[in-house]
Parts: sequence; C-alpha cells; structure tokens
Amino acid sequence: MAADSFFLTRRLKKLYYFCMKVRVILAALLSLVLLVGCSHKKPTSYMPEPPIPQTGRVGINNNSEVSVRIAGYVQTRGTEIRQVELWVHIFPGQNFILHNLIDTDAGQLFNGGDKVTVYYVSDATVPGNPWTPLFSETVEVTIDGNLMIYVNSDGLYTVMPG
Repeated sequence: MAADSFFLTRRLKKLYYFCMKVRVILAALLSLVLLVGCSHKKPTSYMPEPPIPQTGRVGINNNSEVSVRIAGYVQTRGTEIRQVELWVHIFPGQNFILHNLIDTDAGQLFNGGDKVTVYYVSDATVPGNPWTPLFSETVEVTIDGNLMIYVNSDGLYTVMPG
C-alpha cells in the first residue's frame, strides 16, 4: 500500500509540474497575441470622418455703449465670392442678422463651411478728431451652426454659437 501511495504522489507531482508548464506557456502565448494584436496601426479607413459643418445664421449684437454701423460683408464659398455694402446702424443692445448673398432663396441661412467677413465701424469718433471712428474692425467666421458676433465697448468682438 505504501508503494501505491508513493507511486500516486509521484504521478500527481508530475501532473502538477506539467500543468504549471502549460500555464506558463499559455500565459506567454496570450501575452504575445495581445502584443502583436494591439501594436499595429489601424488602417485609415477606420478613422472617423471629420464633422460636416452645419448650416446657420450669422448675427451681430451691439454690446457696446455707442451705435455701430455694419459697413458691409463678404460671403465666400469655394471660389465664389459675393459682397454687399450696407452702412446699417445698430444701436446699443440691438441685433442684426445677415442674409445669404450666394443662395438668395435661402434667406438668412448660410451653408456650412461658408466664410463670412463682416466690416463694422463705430458711429462715435475719437475725442478731438471728428474724422476718426472710435473703433473699426473686421471679423471673419466660418459657418458651423448659428453664430453671433458680439461687439464690445472697446470695439473688440467675441464670436459665440447662438
């Protein structure tokens, strides 16, 4: 009986060592598969497409303490360029919405990706120099949804969605 248990114990030890070797080999293979599978670059076809710019309106809000004139604006789409001279007054606290010059049927909606350049000037002049406006500025925006250009008291501007 002692010989049987000795034989059984010896056999169990061999089985145990065999299982340990198999575990080490499987762990090494799994590590190798993960390393090879995760290290290659993905094809460019899996890269996400850049977002498509959305149609939108462009508005100007006079946040300054003086009235502002919109001298005009230019709309650019690819090689097509349209411009208009306005000289519209916007009093403090008022808004003005621009119109699409290329697609006149679209009204106030501009195509996504269009570039709109707005020129504005203050009605107020530099003290002691009645021929020099207090401020004048050029703003260029690319349409991606509704945009509002806020004209501040110092003549500088902020462009925000809205």
